[in-house]
Amino acid sequence: MFCKNCGREIPENARFCGGCGTPVSRPEEAPVQPEPIVPPAEPVPSVPQEPREPEEPRENIPPESGPEPVVDDLTAALEPPAAPVPVAVAPVPEVQPIAQPGFQEGGKPPILGRKKGRGTVLILLAAVLAVIALVVAVVTLLPSMGGGKENVVFRTGDEELMFRKDLKAKTEAEELTDDLASWVRFSPNGKYLYFMEYDSSTGNGDLFRIEVSKIGRKDASPEKISSNVSTYDLLSNGNALYLRGSGSDKQLRLYDGKDSYKLASGLGSYSVNAAETYAYYSETDSSDGSRTFYRVEIKENGEKEKLLKDYDELDYFGDDLLVYRKAGEPLDEWGSTAYDVYSQVPGGDKTKLVSGAASVFGVAVSGGKVSFTYLTAETESHTLYDFVSDSLAVADASEQEPDTDDFQTWGYWGWTVDWDAYNAAYQTWEQVAERNYMREYMKATAHDVTTYALCRYENGEKTTLAEGLAYTPTSSVADGIYIYAKSEQEVSQVADLKDLAYADEVYNLMGTAEREWYQNIGGVESPMKLDEDSEVDGLFVLNGSEAVLSLYEDGESILKAYTLNKNELTPGSTITDEEYRGLSVGTWKGKDVLYYFTDVDSDSSSGELMRYGNGEKTSVAKDACQVTILADSGAVFKVEDQKYNSRKDINEGSLYLMKDGKGTRITDEADLAEIAYLGANRVLYISDGDLRLWTGKDSEKLASDVNTFWVNNVAGSETYYCYFG
Repeated sequence: MFCKNCGREIPENARFCGGCGTPVSRPEEAPVQPEPIVPPAEPVPSVPQEPREPEEPRENIPPESGPEPVVDDLTAALEPPAAPVPVAVAPVPEVQPIAQPGFQEGGKPPILGRKKGRGTVLILLAAVLAVIALVVAVVTLLPSMGGGKENVVFRTGDEELMFRKDLKAKTEAEELTDDLASWVRFSPNGKYLYFMEYDSSTGNGDLFRIEVSKIGRKDASPEKISSNVSTYDLLSNGNALYLRGSGSDKQLRLYDGKDSYKLASGLGSYSVNAAETYAYYSETDSSDGSRTFYRVEIKENGEKEKLLKDYDELDYFGDDLLVYRKAGEPLDEWGSTAYDVYSQVPGGDKTKLVSGAASVFGVAVSGGKVSFTYLTAETESHTLYDFVSDSLAVADASEQEPDTDDFQTWGYWGWTVDWDAYNAAYQTWEQVAERNYMREYMKATAHDVTTYALCRYENGEKTTLAEGLAYTPTSSVADGIYIYAKSEQEVSQVADLKDLAYADEVYNLMGTAEREWYQNIGGVESPMKLDEDSEVDGLFVLNGSEAVLSLYEDGESILKAYTLNKNELTPGSTITDEEYRGLSVGTWKGKDVLYYFTDVDSDSSSGELMRYGNGEKTSVAKDACQVTILADSGAVFKVEDQKYNSRKDINEGSLYLMKDGKGTRITDEADLAEIAYLGANRVLYISDGDLRLWTGKDSEKLASDVNTFWVNNVAGSETYYCYFG
């Protein structure tokens, strides 16, 4: 069984996901409504992809669409991402780890549907609304990876790794290696170029570096930093952190440009603070499964410090504070656990914040003060028999199994049996026996009735916001908005036992009553007027003043606008009641807006990208499979008519620059995995094996027989994909 919210595997008998705390949907319960991450939101860790064998990265491939759930397990949270992520970011006041995008020690998590970043490195990220099966992914590319010059590295079909110092057609390319190399990255300061040569037998490889300014000199060649490397990240000064070895022998090492130093061993992943002074990681004791959390200084002979021992879930970590959970007693027969939540200054004493939390979300720390929202559970013990009436109980109690002696008569031929009457009586008895079996089964089957209280911890104060919730609310924690249905699991008789075909059928009848929805804004609860049989499955807050609800009504999904007032959402107009895909919050002219695809065509995975904000909706591009919007200029590029190769992977499509609804065709054969937007009129791409540069009107061929490339100067952008899953 897998969590519908975060996708994590959970035990079959669990009532809550151990990763994000979302209650598990079962036949007797209403479906779980996951809590979408909406802008702005408080910091919660995000799950990176599970570790896998290194493969040939393709830097420009759009990330796979998939859920990006909340994670509480640091061991999972610190696993390395499947694709390399640059270390350095521009200075920000929050502590921000670099090994896993979205897993933040402080500050705000990425807005749902996109990953927004700043700085001097290229980041390809994607997020997905968990409740929408067919999604749009949004990617943000960060500009100026390598200084002012446009350097490009590409690999040919003969596996030669080539370097060009600029994008001029006449510039000669310099060969770096003729061994199969990938995972090419420019250092944030633009001075160095790193790449890996993988060994297919081990999955690890050799890590190399060369100074960009020396490429092409006779006496210059890439320097081998280390062999048996599984992953690496770059620091802002051009140095590297990398993992060498495998299993218990894996080491975290620092390369300072001259020498390499061991920082830690026995770890599988790590994270680095924004100041690049510490690497954080956890170790698990194989004997008892207990975990210990450490940090080590990123320098030669860096001091290792134990921060936390024997914890269950880590919700927040920073240089000055940790927030974590320890498991308490089980909540119910399903094995769900109540947690005690603690805070602790590294090396100091722990402080218990709350007890008995069924789930915790929206953890934030500001000025050393902790705040978060959590659920507590109240459970009543019942059996299934409490949920049915039994009109035939007395009559069935008097029934006995028929005996043939009762149907015998004496006649001319002696004793005879009236078999027709006996068989009719026996059929009646079989029905009674079946009901008796169901009675005993249902009386022996426990069915706990659990409701939840929505609580808030802030600056040492605990407040109960609402009681009787059925499951985790749809919410924007930072805006103090929670939308939820009250529990449908009240002990009520949902059927007469005689009308059941089998005992467990009662599960299907529970929770079918009409739902009553509530909004809780600023701690004030009030009924929410929704149409009959409506469900809320998404909340998007724009600029703190308006909200969009994704509603499910009569089998159809609709988008509806609301105005955010002090203690309520005031309904406005319906944005669309047509089929839509890919809800995603982005930015336009410095404001939050909602992007979505409508007029969708599942056969071509395309649709019309719409932008909604400030009460207005605008068409961005029609018949689009993917749309990229540049941050600085607002230039819009779209891909249509995407084609597939024999493996059903997206292969190529037609690329356009859009303006006022009209498109200027760049190419009909763009390799969709190999496009880099350098500016409003500069696009680097591969078409039919040629590396080409489009400069607004013309397209120049820079190289032939190219299968992938990496470029250092990429314009900041947001990309939306109309992919169907």
